[in-house]
Amino acid sequence: MKNKKGFTLIELLAVIVVLAIIIIIATINVNKQINKTRKKANDINKKMIIKAYKLCSAQELDLSKCDSIPKLISNGYLDEFNDPYNSKENEINNAYTLIVKDDIAKVIYNGDGVQQVYEIPPTQYFSWCNEDNGKHSCADGLSNEGKSWLQKHDDILTFPDTIKTIIDANKEQFTEKEFNKINEKITTIFSNNTKQLIFNSEYIPNEYNGYSKLSKDKVYNMILYFANHTVLKTKLLKEMFYADFLYYKKNCKSITGLEYAKLQFGPVPDQFESILNECSKENLIEYKLEYNNQFESYNISSNQKFDSTIFDEDELEILKQVRDKFKKFSSRDIVEFSHKEKAFVSSKFFEKISYDYAFDIESI
Repeated sequence: MKNKKGFTLIELLAVIVVLAIIIIIATINVNKQINKTRKKANDINKKMIIKAYKLCSAQELDLSKCDSIPKLISNGYLDEFNDPYNSKENEINNAYTLIVKDDIAKVIYNGDGVQQVYEIPPTQYFSWCNEDNGKHSCADGLSNEGKSWLQKHDDILTFPDTIKTIIDANKEQFTEKEFNKINEKITTIFSNNTKQLIFNSEYIPNEYNGYSKLSKDKVYNMILYFANHTVLKTKLLKEMFYADFLYYKKNCKSITGLEYAKLQFGPVPDQFESILNECSKENLIEYKLEYNNQFESYNISSNQKFDSTIFDEDELEILKQVRDKFKKFSSRDIVEFSHKEKAFVSSKFFEKISYDYAFDIESI
C-alpha cells in the first residue's frame, strides 16, 4: 500500500492566504464595476427626466403639467424608475428633483448615492487667498479650481447638508486648520439659519434672530407641534412666524432663534426648505407632494411625538395661542392675514424681517 502524502499546515495556510487575496481583489473589482454601473444608471435617469420635460413642454400649453417628476409620470411622459442606489420606488421623489428656470430644466440628485455621484475634489480646490499663495488665482476665498468644481456641481448647494457630508467624509485629507478654513468658506454661501442648524456656526445675537441662539430641538418640535394633525407647508411656516414674533413681543426674545424673510406668500423662516429637508431626513415629519383638483400642495405631518419639556410655560402658551387662532384658517386665509402685518408690508422681498415689527402685531 502506497503512502499518500497530504498538505502540511503551512501549505494549507498559504493556499488560504492566496485565495483570500484573490477574493479581496475580485470583490474590489466587482464593487468598482457596481459603482460604475450605478453612476451610469443615475446619469441615464437624469437625462431621461430632462427628455421627458422637453417632450411635455413641447406638447402641453399648460407648462405646470411638466414642472415636477410626479406630474411627468402621471401625465404619461415619464415611466416609473428606480434610484440605482435605492431600489425603493417611493424614494424617487426624495432622490431626484426637477428644477425649471427660464425654460431650462435641470435635475438635482440628492439620494443615497450622493457621495459616489460627486467626485471628491483634491485639497487644492479649496485653497484660499493669502499673500504667500501665488499658485492660484482666488475668488470668494476659493481657488479657481474649487470655484469651477462648485459651479459644475452647483446642484449640491440646493441641499446644504450634502456638501457638508462630502467634506466631512474626506476630513482626513485635510489638516485641522485646512478643514476649519474650508467649512468657514463654504458656510458663507448659506443663510444664518442653515449655518446654525447644519454647520453649527457661531451665534451672533441681533434683531433678525430675536436675540436667541438657534435651538435645533425647539425648531423641530415647533414643527412637530403645528404638524400634529397634518398641515399644509404654507400654513405651517406662517404659524412658526407668529409663534416666534408674538413671544418676542412679550419677552423681547424669540423661541427658536430663527431668522425670517419676506417671500411672495408671506413671512417664512429664511431658507425654510433646508429646515424641512433636515426634519424629513431625520424622519421627524412626513413631507409629501399631493394633488387635489390638478393643484399641487405640500402636506406635512409629524412622525414623532411633540416634546413639551424643552419649552417653558410662556412658550407653550404662545404655541397654543397661535394654534387656536389659526385652527380654522386655510392656507389662503393665513397668507392674506399675514400680508396685513407691518412686518410684511414694510420689509423688502427676499430680505430678512426685523423682530422689532413684533410690537406692531395687534390682531392676535
